[in-house]
Amino acid sequence: MFGIGAALVAYAVAVIAVVRGTDKDKAPQGQSARAASASASSACSATLHAVTASSFAPVLARIATTVAEGPNCVRLQITTADGQAAPGVVAATRADVWLPDDASWQNLPSGLHLDERQGDIVATSPMYLVTLSAPGNTLPTSARSWAGLGAELARQGRWRLVVRDPASSGDGMVAAGVLASAVFNKSGMLVSALDLMRAQQVGRTTTTPTMAAPTAPGEVGIVPEYSLMHAQQAARYSIVAPTDSAALMRFSWLPVSTATADPEKSAALVRLHQALIGPQAASVLASAGLRGPEWPAPQPRDFPVVFPALPAKPFSVVRQHFMWHVLTTYQPAARRADLLIVVDVSGSMADPAPGSQTPLIALVRDGVAQVNSLLPDTSRLGLWQFGAALDPPRDYQVLVPTGQLTPVQRARISAVSKELAARPTGTGLYDTILAAYRSQQANFEPRVPNEVLIFTDGVNEDDPQSITSDQLKAGLAAADPHRKVELGIFAFGDRSPVGQLETALAPVNGQVQPLSNAGDVMAAFVHAVSGGLTE
Repeated sequence: MFGIGAALVAYAVAVIAVVRGTDKDKAPQGQSARAASASASSACSATLHAVTASSFAPVLARIATTVAEGPNCVRLQITTADGQAAPGVVAATRADVWLPDDASWQNLPSGLHLDERQGDIVATSPMYLVTLSAPGNTLPTSARSWAGLGAELARQGRWRLVVRDPASSGDGMVAAGVLASAVFNKSGMLVSALDLMRAQQVGRTTTTPTMAAPTAPGEVGIVPEYSLMHAQQAARYSIVAPTDSAALMRFSWLPVSTATADPEKSAALVRLHQALIGPQAASVLASAGLRGPEWPAPQPRDFPVVFPALPAKPFSVVRQHFMWHVLTTYQPAARRADLLIVVDVSGSMADPAPGSQTPLIALVRDGVAQVNSLLPDTSRLGLWQFGAALDPPRDYQVLVPTGQLTPVQRARISAVSKELAARPTGTGLYDTILAAYRSQQANFEPRVPNEVLIFTDGVNEDDPQSITSDQLKAGLAAADPHRKVELGIFAFGDRSPVGQLETALAPVNGQVQPLSNAGDVMAAFVHAVSGGLTE
């Protein structure tokens, strides 16, 4: 994961206290479940502590009364916690089992020791595209697939996205994560990151516990079925089932390893799990507006509105890499990084980008400005330029040393980046790569992603004093492995010897990303800021 992962882990820890503090105020279901379970099962010797999402707490509260009866009764204590901060609540309360509102949450680093062998899906809720039911407000056919909707929203035209905060809700994470995944499958990672950022910039994010409902023409909400059922206002909306794949919230059963290793708790977990997936659970799930765990699952009965039929093929669980992109797109503070941008100013950078009349160097200038605006004040940013013998005897020139993004630092980078221009010089690439990597290692900042991004035409030419690719590889191999710096080379056009570069960068797992058109350039900068280069 290029860059953002470590910062997000620290950010999650910082917000745990907030989630736990508000949990008492906004989750009466969890509190009443604890009280009911305590009174109904005072004679039970087995006690389990479960942490679950607010949307699943009513289900668990009803199940608690079921397992509190009989000879093998279980006393269930319930705490509600949502989204990115929930793993911290599981750890802090020493819970025995975690039931989040989507299986993706376990993909984020958390320090939890879950028993993956006993993990399970216990319920699902599909997502629909929802607009206000009004004349002239019909979602176009081209935007009724996930990839099509992503492209439509990225145009920043009439249609605007409404989602719940992805950091604190499974429906927000699934909505944004599936959009990012679908665009990636069609157009690649760079476009995926850029399109998601563009959709977020003109869209609306809600933080209320209710659904992300559209309130004006042109807004598109991505809403789970259970929310539409609870709102009892489905007639107000035009509800569209995406045409390509079904996006599902997957309510999950994730027992903690210490609990499954304890014979008494393990037996209690088995009983609770059976109550959640057994034949009597269907009515409990239906009353909460949820479908069964196996997809395709039928819509819950006894609801006056029949929702559109969904594709039988579901999207996979949102992968960690897409979760990073979603969280950093919607949580700017999580973009914290120590970043050095290195720009090729050799003569070929004056060439226009393929399919464009804009010189490559102009596109890079715009990209540097975008990074300068997107990174939070807690980040560090520096800027170099390079070309053969540009600053003799060096091939690179330090324009702005890497430093904290104070107003003065931002202003310096803004002013200097506007002056970037192609020069009649060769590339001098290999020397610069090694020098930039060593510079970031020398100024390494712990607990923050340390990164080098190099934009180049990718050819090490017209530099008789340059080191070879083998010498570059040897120099990187000698770097301190405990000061990890993420290294990404963005190479324009088809002149770059990608294979040779990848071999040279292998000792530090450096990445080479070819850029084929003008749109890729801005996408590359946004991708680096909002989650990185690697999977």
